Amino acid sequence: MDSKFKKIIRNVYLYTFSAVGLIFMIVGAAILVNVVLKTYVFPLEHYSEYYYSRCADYIYMDSPKEDFDMETCEANEADDRATADSDARKRDMAIGLSNLMVGLPLWLYHWKTIQRRKEKEE
Repeated sequence: MDSKFKKIIRNVYLYTFSAVGLIFMIVGAAILVNVVLKTYVFPLEHYSEYYYSRCADYIYMDSPKEDFDMETCEANEADDRATADSDARKRDMAIGLSNLMVGLPLWLYHWKTIQRRKEKEE
C-alpha cells in the first residue's frame, strides 16, 4: 500500500476514536451535572419524572376489593416511590461515571498518539 494512504487511514482512525472518547466524556459529565443539579441545586419532589400509580387502578375498578385500604396503599406507594427515586439516581450516576471511565482513557490514548506523531513530524 501507498505510504501516504496509510498515513491518511491512520489519521482518520486516530481522530475518529479521539472524538468518540471526547463525546463519551462530554455525555458522562453532562449526566453527572444533571444528577447534581436535580439532587442539590433544584431538588424535585421526585427524582424520576415517570412513575405509575398502582393505587389509582383501584379507584377506577368496576368491582374493587372489599379489603382494599387506600391509606395503606398510598403509604406503600410512597415507600416504593422513594426506592424508585433512589434507584434512578444511582443508575444515572453509574451511567455518567461509566461514560467518563470509558471516554477518558480512549480520548487520552488517541490524543497523545496524535501529539507524539505531530512532534515526530516536526
